[in-house]
Amino acid sequence: MSRVVRLPPNGTVSSKSITETGNVASIVTGDGGTIRDCRVISRECVRIGGSGNFIIDNCYLEALGVERDHADVIQAYSPGGRGTLKVSNTAIVTHDIAANAGLFIADNWTGVLDLENVAFIGGGVNFGLRVHPDIGGDNIVRLKNVFFIPPFRYGPFLLGDVGGRKNVIALWEEVRLARIVDGRLSPGEALPRPG
Repeated sequence: MSRVVRLPPNGTVSSKSITETGNVASIVTGDGGTIRDCRVISRECVRIGGSGNFIIDNCYLEALGVERDHADVIQAYSPGGRGTLKVSNTAIVTHDIAANAGLFIADNWTGVLDLENVAFIGGGVNFGLRVHPDIGGDNIVRLKNVFFIPPFRYGPFLLGDVGGRKNVIALWEEVRLARIVDGRLSPGEALPRPG
């Protein structure tokens, strides 16, 4: 087992298994960073804490909140920060205890969100994916082969336009509800592209 990781700007962490949360999250980034081949099970897994390019690839990330947590598996929180967050080949696992979302972008972190081959496993959390633009600008959202496995308290995703800014859907391909059957992903109903 590895301890909490705080990445320097454009730092990389790979091949780690982390269960410790620390003060903020198990992995906290600076400006830019790469997280690859990691397994994290904690109160909050990844905090995007700056601007730049961020990659999360081939990871298993599971968050279980405690007490008054507002747990997110991945949260971009760096007011005024802009960047690109690319998540691929990753499972984002949530629960319904002291939880908010599997992936949450708000509080004026804006930029590009690019998800490919990602499974959001519900467990009763509010939303699998929750993305809001802010005064910093619009968000560009790209989803390909993204699966939402219920239950979700309010819905699989919330892409809310805020303050005259919007989420621009640049790609919406094979975005579906799904189930796990005998340990395998079973795609279900296609989710319509948001208006």
